[in-house]
Amino acid sequence: MLIAYHSIFQGIPYIVLVIAVLSLTSLIFQKRSSIARSILFSFGFWLAPLFYLTYVVLVHQLSIEIAGAFIVEFVILISYLSLFSRLLTIVSEGKSIDTNLMMRWLKTGLIVIIILASPLLLTGSFGIFSETSRNDYLADSRWYLYSLYASILIQAAMVPVVASILNSQRRWNKLVIFYLVIISTFLLLGGSKGGGILSFIAIFSLVRLQSLREYVRFFRVPLLGMAAVVSLSVFVLGKFLALDPIQMLLLMLSRIFINNDARALAIDLSGSPNWHSVSLFRESFRSYATLLGTSPAYPPLGQYLYMWAFRSNGFVGANTSSTALMILYGSGVEKIIFSIGICMLALGICLFSRIRGQYSIIRLAIGIFLLSSLSQDFLAFQLAVNILMLVAILFLLFSFGRYLLIYCTKPSLVS
Repeated sequence: MLIAYHSIFQGIPYIVLVIAVLSLTSLIFQKRSSIARSILFSFGFWLAPLFYLTYVVLVHQLSIEIAGAFIVEFVILISYLSLFSRLLTIVSEGKSIDTNLMMRWLKTGLIVIIILASPLLLTGSFGIFSETSRNDYLADSRWYLYSLYASILIQAAMVPVVASILNSQRRWNKLVIFYLVIISTFLLLGGSKGGGILSFIAIFSLVRLQSLREYVRFFRVPLLGMAAVVSLSVFVLGKFLALDPIQMLLLMLSRIFINNDARALAIDLSGSPNWHSVSLFRESFRSYATLLGTSPAYPPLGQYLYMWAFRSNGFVGANTSSTALMILYGSGVEKIIFSIGICMLALGICLFSRIRGQYSIIRLAIGIFLLSSLSQDFLAFQLAVNILMLVAILFLLFSFGRYLLIYCTKPSLVS
């Protein structure tokens, strides 16, 4: 039975209450309302540890694996709050923001996103054009996979850049509007119905204005647009699914909490002792294990869990959460090493991202994305790290080439 999976939905009222209390307390007692803003910016960081807490309370079952998973998710949450607090401080300093630099970064980011994302539209199986899963086009193409995640990385980096421009100029300029339209279009075509809204909410969480009236005036058009999209989904899509508006709203709300599906299904499947003999590191570091000649024994965990629970097939499934991997696979020693490693990675990302410098906004945004992937999708985390390593190598080669060019063209001094 899917006891842990059903506890996701049973725990929704309690988690909503906890998040509402935290948000209200933050709005009243924090000058910058950083806790409330962090929930808006990326609620997934909060949902993961709260899921494990509500599962223990509702089901009255606690194991070493679940306790360890909660600790790991809590460490990632604390690391995220540290990065978000620094990012909010930098982005909120409207008068000290170099708007011209932010505009150049936004133009560059937009161009690169278009270059990376446009070829995906021609695959014929991209997003809404696919006859089965919206991600089928990724199954047999490493190029498409890396293009997609490189684009997502840049989109994550552009969120605080857009917010910085809005904080500095206190108005909507054409480039920002064009960027939001392009991103929303790509996300919609990719089959992400709420991706554009979530991106806008993340930007909204970083914008600091003086009063509620200013927020309403500044965001009235986007908020009306969001309300129209939600209303359209509730009534039109609800009618198609034969659901009344209340049922449709509850379904949309529950979709947010499905963020924890891999964690829950891993708990449900972990009852068999056979899983402890499956190598945690081989199943977690799939591409590296394959290169070393020890291929994983099972499909990616998210897909395998859906195949087991819902008899699905193809490129369908949950994100491969790091704590889900730790709960299901490996011996006790492997679980301990893996958990400590994830915590050290989270703290390392936090410390590196907080280094002050010219690119601190970009570094903090990418650091938050890496923490999110580390928690929610460990396979995507590895892809993002590979992309960042490639970018770092190219940057070093470019810098070295530029140094050589300057050195070789520099006039020699004749004594």
